[in-house]
Amino acid sequence: KAIDGQLEQEYPDFRRGWSVKVISLRQELLGDLEGHVRRALFILMAGVGFLLLICCANVANLQLARGISRERELALRRALGAGRWRLIRQLLTESMLLALLGGAAGLILANWLLPILAALNPIRGISFAAFFHNFELDQRVLVFALFITLLTGVVFGLLPALKGAGADELMPRIKEGDQRRNGTASGRRWFNALIVTEIAIALTLLVCGGLMVRSFHRLQYVDLGFKPDNLLTMKMVLSDSKYSPYRVRVAFSDQVLERIRHLSGVIAAGTTTNIPLEREIAIDAVFDVEGRPPANPNEVPITSHRVVSPDYLETLGVTLLKGRLIDKNDRAESPPVVVVSQEFARQAWPGEDAMGKRVRRVRAGQTFPWMTVVGVVKDVKEDLFNYRINRPVWYVPYAQVENNFPLNLVVRASVDPTSLIGAVRDIIRSVDPDQPISNIMTMNANLSGVLVTERFGAVLMGTLAVTGLLLAAIGLYGVMAYSVSHRTGEIGLRVALGAQPKHILELIMGHGMKLTLLGVAIGLILAWSTTRLLVSLLFELSATDAATFSAISLLLGLTGLLACYLPARAAMRLNPVEALRYE
Repeated sequence: KAIDGQLEQEYPDFRRGWSVKVISLRQELLGDLEGHVRRALFILMAGVGFLLLICCANVANLQLARGISRERELALRRALGAGRWRLIRQLLTESMLLALLGGAAGLILANWLLPILAALNPIRGISFAAFFHNFELDQRVLVFALFITLLTGVVFGLLPALKGAGADELMPRIKEGDQRRNGTASGRRWFNALIVTEIAIALTLLVCGGLMVRSFHRLQYVDLGFKPDNLLTMKMVLSDSKYSPYRVRVAFSDQVLERIRHLSGVIAAGTTTNIPLEREIAIDAVFDVEGRPPANPNEVPITSHRVVSPDYLETLGVTLLKGRLIDKNDRAESPPVVVVSQEFARQAWPGEDAMGKRVRRVRAGQTFPWMTVVGVVKDVKEDLFNYRINRPVWYVPYAQVENNFPLNLVVRASVDPTSLIGAVRDIIRSVDPDQPISNIMTMNANLSGVLVTERFGAVLMGTLAVTGLLLAAIGLYGVMAYSVSHRTGEIGLRVALGAQPKHILELIMGHGMKLTLLGVAIGLILAWSTTRLLVSLLFELSATDAATFSAISLLLGLTGLLACYLPARAAMRLNPVEALRYE
């Protein structure tokens, strides 16, 4: 407000109707990128949390099974005078010991996997380290890992401890012994509930992972609007004192380009202030359209501002839709011209032909000439941080717009572009031996970092999802195998009374598939709610994509079928005589 008031007093005419908005340098540099990455990391952390829940459910099931097998022992301890809370402390201590051993093993495994995560580090595709740090097991990570380990050890060890120590009917439990190996109905309900929870969470993870992988796949094949193959790029920052007046800068650019075009293996060459999807701050401009009132201060029209040499758009491989491109006749003394993108034409003149229309740049305290539109080109993905959408772009001749922006050289080759680096460098130094050159790379190398954040998310979420699927399958198999082993007598009796193998198969698999289908149903509801958080991370894909939901449900159903079939097959092969011997 203080800045706004002071400007209002100093520039009453210019300031009328305008307001001031103050933002941090961090926000100006990163824009929506920081929020985008933070949302991605939040989703990934949620995925890790879901995977932890699946692991804990598996461990809780194992602890419950172990508790059932120790009921006689625990009942005997109670009979000999051990208090309930003493038994709970003992079982919790055992659970905590297992958790600590698992946590230690996890830290060792994490240390081995760090190089893989480092290779996927999104910071390598972005020029800002403001919100990313190196992947390393520092003190904070160790403390957090210890906290999570202790928390899960207590929370998921408490239920088995309470169930195991709750031996109120001592003598019946001591006498029954192995006859209670199948546990109580309450125990079986806990087994079933944990398995259903595992399957539901696994389905949610798989759906989220599937959506992110499919989105990443689509982004890889998005139309960039130009041909990136066989392009060599490099950057030159020209000294203001050395290349002044501006015509000296233009002469340097013309001379370098003319010599490069005569190199063997060079098809075309040009310069621009920003190459597409560059990892540097892009240059934007506010503009006015002739014949229309000035834009509302709250809705200022902005375009990506590209100052280019003749032949630049041809070198890039941009498709011309109407008119012509920037050529060598567009000099300082010529009428100002501009080539605009499809999106620019659509926003500036909706439903009209852009050819021959005029626009100009707007900046406080400066007056720019009107520029005539001489061409319309296909949209090019120019902005690294907004590549998912087509932004308006205009291309103005380098000779007509004085600027001190870096000069980005683009060379299209008929051979391997890296083989031309030495020759191009020699030409630049022959024109100016002191001119520094940086960022020498092929366009494909530059583009390799564009999708690094999406690649990071897709790979990590996909890995979590597959791991969750395996853990859920192992958990379901374990519960079904445990159930079969503790129903040996029942199964043997059924066979002795005439039950066929297929009836045993139906019995075991029917129970397992009921749990699987219930878990899938709950998981679909959970996934439908969770995937809405992915909307901003997906490209041309609905967060409730029916194909993904259907495919994942089918995959989980088939996995559950296999996990149930293996124990059921073992049950079919039981010898009734051997089975009944234990009863």
